[in-house]
Amino acid sequence: LFRSQDVTVTTSFAGAAGIVDVAFAVNDGWSGAAVLVLSGGPSPITVPVEVKRGAGSGQIRVPAVRAWSPQDPHLYRLNVRLGGGGTPIDDYPLKVGVRTVEVRGSEIRVNGKPVFLTGFGKHEDFPMHGKGLDLPVLVRDFELLRWIGGNSFRTSHYPYSEEAMMLADEYGFLVIAETPGVSLAFSDPQPVIEARYRQLEQALGELVHRDKNHPCVILWSLANEPILKPFRDPGPAAPDAVEKGTRFFERLFARARSLDRTRPIALVSVQGGPAEWVGQGDVICVNSYNGWYTAPGNLDEVVVKLEKEITALRARHGDKPMFFTEFGADAVAGVHAHPPEMWSEDYQAQLIEAYWRTLRGHPYIVGAHPWAFADFKTAQSIMRVGSLNQKGVFTRDRRPKLAATRLRELWTAKG
Repeated sequence: LFRSQDVTVTTSFAGAAGIVDVAFAVNDGWSGAAVLVLSGGPSPITVPVEVKRGAGSGQIRVPAVRAWSPQDPHLYRLNVRLGGGGTPIDDYPLKVGVRTVEVRGSEIRVNGKPVFLTGFGKHEDFPMHGKGLDLPVLVRDFELLRWIGGNSFRTSHYPYSEEAMMLADEYGFLVIAETPGVSLAFSDPQPVIEARYRQLEQALGELVHRDKNHPCVILWSLANEPILKPFRDPGPAAPDAVEKGTRFFERLFARARSLDRTRPIALVSVQGGPAEWVGQGDVICVNSYNGWYTAPGNLDEVVVKLEKEITALRARHGDKPMFFTEFGADAVAGVHAHPPEMWSEDYQAQLIEAYWRTLRGHPYIVGAHPWAFADFKTAQSIMRVGSLNQKGVFTRDRRPKLAATRLRELWTAKG
């Protein structure tokens, strides 16, 4: 009887109690008695609901609630059952985590407490089969993320599998869920931009409706690295490219906020990207590559340039929390150099550590995600040794590089 993905769960707190609000729709305008059952506590909690013309809603109060968090990812089981008694005529089960997420000043707060996001952007990619879902690899990745001391990841640059979101709920990872809007260029003709908008708005709606009930999802990312013109276009950008992009994202942010008012929303900007675009987000998310694409090979300049970048972002965007969603360097596994040189594990590890220590010196920076979790396959290019992006701190088959052990030391250190 249920329409696909039409149960919406929102959670909040009232003192020590948890509040679980449930709204749902039923096919064909069905009316009748229903019941909400929440289990996973000392005893099941049952709330009767009356469905009228295909719509029902109810609220469950959970005394002494066990809140979902990265430290204790407790999940309750919710059943939405149609029928007034006896055997239900339909039963929709899902797991529910009671938690809140908000931006308050320069902080991201989960359950009212500030969090700092450690982890990575990653890809659904592995040798032999390439891109796609691989359940044993997914478990291995999450175990490695836990081992290294990470608490979060970004679904760069597309929605990941439902299984990944379900498992993240179980592990307690915090997820930045991203649309497939990658490297959108705004020097294109307006009809092309408009067609792209319609496609991305549809993808955004599908993402939010599928993943809205996952407690792991704490932030929606609407795009990754939108640009004025394609990277390899030698010509100038269109004079109205910034304006076109600003209007595009004004519409998309408004649409996202209409779909979900319980989570912050952002887009991920390329280093030096238009402030008018990234500034529309609740969190300022930036990909930054000092020491690699900017001042390549010069570790001495990394911190100087990064500090200038942070200062400029703070001056432009005020008190909004700042999140460095990508930084790093390619490293070919097994290559070492002293002094550190580009493409060596030593250079990658030192660059990432320099970023980490600098970012942690600013209280308004709420996250640091080196790029990337693991090496992944790319097209052939003079920039891609072995047709791989080798910025991973793990190899494509998940062996740790020097940067992985260095990050583990930094992320698991006490105090």
